[in-house]
Amino acid sequence: VGALVGAVLWIDTLSGEVVALLQSLGFMFDVPAPLLGQTALAWGNSVGDAFANAALARQGEVKMAITGCFAAPIFNVLCGFGLSLLIETLKSYPEPFTEDLFIDPLLANALVCQAAVLLLLLAAAAATRFTLGRAVAATLVVVYVCFLVLCLLIGFGAID
Repeated sequence: VGALVGAVLWIDTLSGEVVALLQSLGFMFDVPAPLLGQTALAWGNSVGDAFANAALARQGEVKMAITGCFAAPIFNVLCGFGLSLLIETLKSYPEPFTEDLFIDPLLANALVCQAAVLLLLLAAAAATRFTLGRAVAATLVVVYVCFLVLCLLIGFGAID
């Protein structure tokens, strides 16, 4: 148990340093923070999962790999956002938490894209009786590249 707690504390410390480094680089190169979050931070956060899921799939544990692809982001959204919101509401207690949540265009782009991709993926899975092949895989990669290009265009002000 002590080793687990120590590992979690090290991960927390290193994560804070990585975020500070990304913020510094964003400031030095005039890259908006939301763009860094959708690119560098997201890649760093997901690379381990991607390699683990690919290894599981190669070992024949395809269902576990697919489940991991969906479970990790759900955990991040529900627990990461939920815990952050809980901490902020406890800080302001007994006053209500009244922070105005500004929906940045990059965040709106991510939310819309994620919802659309999940719905299209569900439709494709249902249409193929949950037999997803290379065409779906290639389509997902192309959609991500388009999403990334759109993020870059929005982030650097080429698109409002």
